[in-house]
Amino acid sequence: MATPTSQTNLLLTTSSASTDAAGPEFTPKTVAEISLASTKILIGIIGVLGNFSVCLVIAKMRSSRSHQQNSTNRLIVSQAVIDFLASLVLIATTFSELFPSPPPQHPVLGYLFCVLWYPRTCMWTMFVISTYNLVAISLERYVAVVYSTWFRHHFSRNTTIIFIAVAWCVAPLLQLTLAFTQYSLGDGKCIFLFPSPSKKAVTGVALFLWNFFIPCLIMAFWFTRIAIKIRQQKKRVGSSDTASTMSTVNRNQSSVDDQSRQPSRKQSRNVTKTLAFVFLVYVICWAPDQLLFLQFNLGGYINFGGVLHSFVVILAMFNSACNPFIYTLQYKHYKACLKSLFKFN
Repeated sequence: MATPTSQTNLLLTTSSASTDAAGPEFTPKTVAEISLASTKILIGIIGVLGNFSVCLVIAKMRSSRSHQQNSTNRLIVSQAVIDFLASLVLIATTFSELFPSPPPQHPVLGYLFCVLWYPRTCMWTMFVISTYNLVAISLERYVAVVYSTWFRHHFSRNTTIIFIAVAWCVAPLLQLTLAFTQYSLGDGKCIFLFPSPSKKAVTGVALFLWNFFIPCLIMAFWFTRIAIKIRQQKKRVGSSDTASTMSTVNRNQSSVDDQSRQPSRKQSRNVTKTLAFVFLVYVICWAPDQLLFLQFNLGGYINFGGVLHSFVVILAMFNSACNPFIYTLQYKHYKACLKSLFKFN
């Protein structure tokens, strides 16, 4: 996620476009800039439609009462809502780049405009919340697989709500703190307080760790533990199937028990595999952006508006539109409900 520090290099001058009764004056753009803006808007539209469909499908999955992963579904809906809002904000901020306007004349509204909208704080905040909601999803899957007995008896709806609330409240703290300390309003214009090189480096490292590296490290650890646990379960089932010392009655009873557990176990593994793939795609989409801006904040160079910068930003933003496609391809129960909802054959 681009930081407030890095974002200002896209917006070194304060927007001062004149306005009239017809609205903000259109600022001419190059073909490359218009193409980049069009791509952002297209990604936003795909994200809005795709994540809205996720909410509809999950609602149908709940109404069918045939799915056991209620806590997972709630977290998936939360992820879809966050990505839906992020996509809407992406569209709105892209239009504001094409049709710039000065801060509102009201001092409070003007200040909030300079802190939250002008440096794209709202958009990047939504992306950070999306990251931490994905951390919550991976934690839920970790507990469900590694500590399955405790999960069945103690992981309630309230626990899921707490996970979601923490993602929304804790994730954006650093992003908002920097925005409120680095931006202000003065003489009707947005002002950026340029940090010293050392402060810029510290800020860049802190944002890299908080927004990307630490969440990725946590999720990688949990999904690795999940993979180990699933492999152990498969070995245990295989060894029990080959045991020859069991009585016929016990063997038949065990077979019945295994068959009764098999659908739920397969379903749990499928949703876990799907969400692990969501995490992998997240890393692929966000790693180039985060590494590029980290080296910039440490004193490196970025050609803002260049091919590399445009590519990594578009790749990162595309992540908000990816998950619906992953669910459709990987999540079997989701795919079945999607077909049923839209009457696909």
